[in-house]
Amino acid sequence: MQFKSAAHLLAWAFETSERPILRSARCYDAGSAEVRGGGPVGMSAHDKHAQAAVVMAFLSSLPVGQKCVVFGLFNPTMRENMSIAAADSVPSKYGFQAARYAARMWMTPVSQKGATAGSEVELAGMAGCSAATAHRYKHAVWAELDAQYTAALKAVAHRFDELLRPAQEASRTGS
Repeated sequence: MQFKSAAHLLAWAFETSERPILRSARCYDAGSAEVRGGGPVGMSAHDKHAQAAVVMAFLSSLPVGQKCVVFGLFNPTMRENMSIAAADSVPSKYGFQAARYAARMWMTPVSQKGATAGSEVELAGMAGCSAATAHRYKHAVWAELDAQYTAALKAVAHRFDELLRPAQEASRTGS
């Protein structure tokens, strides 16, 4: 099994753990991200779910802030709850609600930012400050969340380094 990056491994693990195991592994593989993206082809559905469970179990051992950003990014149904939990680990200079709102904005994918993430104007109203101050505050929160996400990716890359090596390197070393 080879993945391009720790983020790719996490996306695969979340997608796989959410997908039910079908009776036919052939149906499971048809059009899946693994076939398109170079993930684990040739494994049974049960093997894929077992590997995804190992990754998910590792995530549970991460510090709370790191868990929050990873689950908030990769599991949309948990985004709201994770933004609440992440608010405890970011600067809360303008109160808990403003911290939660800024965290949710960070966790929302770029493709959805305009529609669902909110705006700095709303953040400013929540924080009771100017739009410029809200902008600076949002970026302070985002810098903390970026640092937590980077730390989580490093931990995943360290733990699952054998899954992240390029396929050519693995074939040269006999892995």
